[in-house]
Amino acid sequence: MMNNTWLTAREGIAKANAHLSRTIAVDIGNTSYKLGMFNSSQLDAARAAGLPFSYPFSIDDLRILPHQLKVIPIWLSIFLRKPDLKSRPLLWLVSSVNRTRTQTFFEFLIEKRPDDIFAVLDQADVPIQTDYTDPTQLGIDRKLAALAASKRFPEPTPVLIVDIGTALKLDIVSRDGIFLGGVILPGPETQLGSLFKETDKLPELHWSARNIPASYPALNTNDAVQLGVAGGIVGAISYFYQRACRAVRQMSLPIIVTGGGSIGFEPYLRNALTEQHPETSATWIRTVRDLVQSGIELTRQSLALHQ
Repeated sequence: MMNNTWLTAREGIAKANAHLSRTIAVDIGNTSYKLGMFNSSQLDAARAAGLPFSYPFSIDDLRILPHQLKVIPIWLSIFLRKPDLKSRPLLWLVSSVNRTRTQTFFEFLIEKRPDDIFAVLDQADVPIQTDYTDPTQLGIDRKLAALAASKRFPEPTPVLIVDIGTALKLDIVSRDGIFLGGVILPGPETQLGSLFKETDKLPELHWSARNIPASYPALNTNDAVQLGVAGGIVGAISYFYQRACRAVRQMSLPIIVTGGGSIGFEPYLRNALTEQHPETSATWIRTVRDLVQSGIELTRQSLALHQ
């Protein structure tokens, strides 16, 4: 039975191991909740083969806004049809950058699934080395994304992570799997909201890659704003892509696009970036929806391995 406070990740994993629980990775951001469920049989097979740190791919993920929590039981009902899964508590392993929303989510689960296990990751739990001067200031979502990106490819390679959310984060991971740092800019939804709030006549718009006009110049105000935001994001990515290549001494490097604002943005980014940087292979730009959730699962594997 859940208590009134959540567990640490180590406590939650130990309790879940005793119940052979399935894990749901939860990424709580400033805009939405992102949940990922992983194929435990594949992960077990990888461990049985002697792979201590197997890369997870979520068999399903769910991205919802704070007022949509009621859809979670419906989502779970689709995947918990086996009697043995229904009878076991689930481990909800949480990464959060918003404590208020974490409390809201926790209280919702207390009511709906009182026997489940709720545990929150700490930044220090994530097993990746960082060059940050003060590692305690590094957001756990950035660290988890870097961990997952460092394990994403069959061979070690540096990678640029483009995380499009409330903030736009452009982070570099070295060939050796070290988080080298990055930059943080306002995300597209934040930019659109700021233009609406700080001006008298600009419209209230919401970000969607489907709304990016196909050509420049834009011929109406809505298109002008959407194209300006999209162009600014691509310009920032292009500029820091060049600097990332220099930082890791590579002519080019793969780009992983993730975050709630990334949906549908990859083709636009690929066309713009390969036009500006012909040396960049289009196949090296890919969207990974569950990057942070995969980082949560990789962290769970690491913590379970050392218990």
